[in-house]
Amino acid sequence: MEMLLHVTVLVLEGIGGVIIIGAVGLSLYDLVRAWHHSGVREDVEPVRLQLGQRLVLALEFLIAADILATLHTPSLESIALLAAVILVRTVLSLSIAYELRHAVVPGRADRPTMTNARHDQSDKSS
Repeated sequence: MEMLLHVTVLVLEGIGGVIIIGAVGLSLYDLVRAWHHSGVREDVEPVRLQLGQRLVLALEFLIAADILATLHTPSLESIALLAAVILVRTVLSLSIAYELRHAVVPGRADRPTMTNARHDQSDKSS
């Protein structure tokens, strides 16, 4: 059981790491593509928002790995360390999520969020 728990923690941490690397790579690609098509003056806000969404997903995997790792060695010190790590990652995740909800999408006067912009696009295609 201990070995399964350790492997699960490693897999979750690996998934989180792969998501972070992929998020940065995709965002760099999106940024270069946007600059190539529109010039350097292109607003980077949509790329930044997409990166934020991807990083929030990675943080969720890393928090899950931290929780499971504490089950492996539940000492008072490891629980305190876990609480601190989860607090920092949760605050980071919530601040990114807050910024995503309140972000301004360029070219729109009504200041919709990314979520609203996605719904607007799906309504137009229907």
